[in-house]
Amino acid sequence: GFKSATGERAEELFAFATNLIALVLLIISGISDVAKLPGKGTPALLEDGTKMLAILNVCIYYWGICEQTLFRVMYPKSEHRLSTGKKA
Repeated sequence: GFKSATGERAEELFAFATNLIALVLLIISGISDVAKLPGKGTPALLEDGTKMLAILNVCIYYWGICEQTLFRVMYPKSEHRLSTGKKA
């Protein structure tokens, strides 16, 4: 069944949403590159700006994964939410 979006479920939804947003932004960047839009500012913003935001989303995702892993390794029996995946 459906669980409320708290604890581990919220973290899974955040990870999924972050990766989905990055994928959509990369698709927009690719389409704008192939479309050869006229002008100077708009095509550059659509190509490079969306690509930069996608890379930023991927970095945020991996930052969270690395942070969780470090806390689990450094504090295996801690009640900290990052070491157990649950709120203290």
